[in-house]
Amino acid sequence: MTLHHKLLLDFVKAVQIRPEVYEDHNAKDAEKAWEVIADQFEITVSDAKKQWLELVRIHRFMYLDLPDEAFKVIAPKEDPRWQTATRQTAITLAHFLQNDLKFLFKDETII
Repeated sequence: MTLHHKLLLDFVKAVQIRPEVYEDHNAKDAEKAWEVIADQFEITVSDAKKQWLELVRIHRFMYLDLPDEAFKVIAPKEDPRWQTATRQTAITLAHFLQNDLKFLFKDETII
């Protein structure tokens, strides 16, 4: 399930204020945070995590010139057939999400 595009920034902010889901924290704390996020958007925890990984993947495709080491989170590799679509989505959403996703860099001053 994908959130409506008007909810993406709210979703990013909901995750950003809960570093336990994207930094090395206790798994129980992370799961509790995911439950809160899922409830906030009336989706399942599984769907919230999938939405997050897709945003992480899109963010990575916004910066193909940077090494993986520049990012706090890297999504699992996707089917290579989808990479062109993911790249185009990243280009399209960059204008809307790029600044809001800067917290995913290990060093936010990188860009």
